[in-house]
Amino acid sequence: MFAKPNVVSLVLVLTFISSCNSFKNIATSRTPGAVIDDGFIQRIAHRQIRRLESEINPGNISVHCFNRSVLLTGQVESPATAELVESAVRKIRVVKHIHNEITVSGPTSLTVRASDTLIATKVRSKLLATQNVHVSRFKVVTNNGVVFLMGLVSRDEANRAVNSIRTVFGAQKIVKILEYID
Repeated sequence: MFAKPNVVSLVLVLTFISSCNSFKNIATSRTPGAVIDDGFIQRIAHRQIRRLESEINPGNISVHCFNRSVLLTGQVESPATAELVESAVRKIRVVKHIHNEITVSGPTSLTVRASDTLIATKVRSKLLATQNVHVSRFKVVTNNGVVFLMGLVSRDEANRAVNSIRTVFGAQKIVKILEYID
């Protein structure tokens, strides 16, 4: 008796989610090919970094890509390791820019990583609630309390976004890695 409303609700929710996904590509003005390219770049970069494991300990490294701009975050044991990681990613011909934000330190704790996830969620929520800011045009990455905003936006939208997320508790710094469309 109660199964039918649950099934109907599930179908409605899934339909809404799938329509949001197709709307995302329209709102960002990015082609599906650009989104696929970014995923491809990330996979190739991870593969290049894994190849370094025989020579060095690559530590805790994350690769993020938006519109062929790569952001490297995480922690490594030495500056030389950070440089090797960057040079490995630089070999990917389609990459436009590399932003190396890898720090020389021990890996962050599970608590810090959980806090980063919470901060990123709060930032996305703030962006969603901010008028004339399209959250789908941004990629939010948080590492050790530092919020990185990647995206393809106008200067006004970038300023509105940064002003809205300045008050997020736990965000120690905001780094803009944006391409401006105006």
